[in-house]
Amino acid sequence: MTKVSGYPSPDEFRLQCRTWLEANARPRALNGRTKSAWGAGSDAVALFHNLSIEQERSLLDDARRWQQLKADAGFASITWEPEYGGLDLPGSYDKIYRSEETRFVVPSNHELMEISCGLASATIRTHGTPEQRSTFVRALRRADIMMCQMFSEPEAGSDLASLATRAIRDGNDWLLSGQKVWTSGAQHADWGYVLARTGSPSERHRGITAFLIAMDSPGVEVRPLRQMSGGSSFNEIFLDKVRVPDTRRLGAIGEGWRVARTTLGLERGTGATKRVGARWERVLGLARHIGVDDDPIARQHLARVYTSMQLLRYTNQRIAASVRAGQSPGPEASILKLAWVEQLQLVSATATHLLGLRLIADTGEWGTYSWSEHVTGTPGYRIAGGADEIQRNIIGERVLGLPIEPFHQS
Repeated sequence: MTKVSGYPSPDEFRLQCRTWLEANARPRALNGRTKSAWGAGSDAVALFHNLSIEQERSLLDDARRWQQLKADAGFASITWEPEYGGLDLPGSYDKIYRSEETRFVVPSNHELMEISCGLASATIRTHGTPEQRSTFVRALRRADIMMCQMFSEPEAGSDLASLATRAIRDGNDWLLSGQKVWTSGAQHADWGYVLARTGSPSERHRGITAFLIAMDSPGVEVRPLRQMSGGSSFNEIFLDKVRVPDTRRLGAIGEGWRVARTTLGLERGTGATKRVGARWERVLGLARHIGVDDDPIARQHLARVYTSMQLLRYTNQRIAASVRAGQSPGPEASILKLAWVEQLQLVSATATHLLGLRLIADTGEWGTYSWSEHVTGTPGYRIAGGADEIQRNIIGERVLGLPIEPFHQS
């Protein structure tokens, strides 16, 4: 095969990916009917994990082993530089690997993996010192260490500029005190990526600094939070004069908002690509199982879901093309996030309409009561990654040119 600009040709690379996957994973059934057969396999459509801490740790361990296996073969950071374990190939090659991986059964992902291998590693790669990049980026990409994201607080959710966690300078160290909440995977994390106030509250965005803290540091307390969908993957974290060396400050003093915007842009731009919740085949299969797929009202619900899913797919492709071209996700990432949440809401509304009382009674019937975890989990994604209201403000201000909200001015 002909090589282009020193790269293996796409066909050569696809063959390399397929050969490696065949040697390390089990092929997925390719028969479309088998994949979407009603009553086959798990009927879970949950948006959040509903597992014991032991089960969640086992899931995370499997995901980490798979990430490390991929990293050792060069497939975990295909577009990244070799110093971070990457192959320095174009984004189209990463797409080739991902398309091939969908043909195989691989471990389920976990929010902490997405934060560690994706958001945290990319943010440190952009804003970290040479020592920080050397210490954290490759280890995070390989899942050797796990890092949670500690942004939100009880009185500062989507309006992060009002956060109250304080970082006070003490010689070459900082003392961090405060409370964080809605932190995914904190009970399993080795490190935390924290936003804290180093200036006065009146400085809002300009008075925030980012830090990297060891989760086993004295003064760090993690408490899991039970969600209404059943699980407890979220946590609240209490910081009591946690000592952090200045070498673990990420970015300049007072530049934490700039650091955080990198993370938030990535989070909003990639959140809708996660394989969370039900696919179209499951929604249609539910209507057929109940026998209402020819009912006019049910068909209206189904049409809305299908249209929403298609629009989301096209919007996601647009974002992905921009990222592959080297552009950072901009306001369009907020459009993608809103479209994704709207899709989740439409799916939940459709399942509720179709199931009626079967949604609230666990009769053991496959594919019915399991939808309750989708319905109760959907509200969480209206908040996660920036509330709907904040996304609309971003779109209004940066896309439509509308006046800035008073609490955004600084």
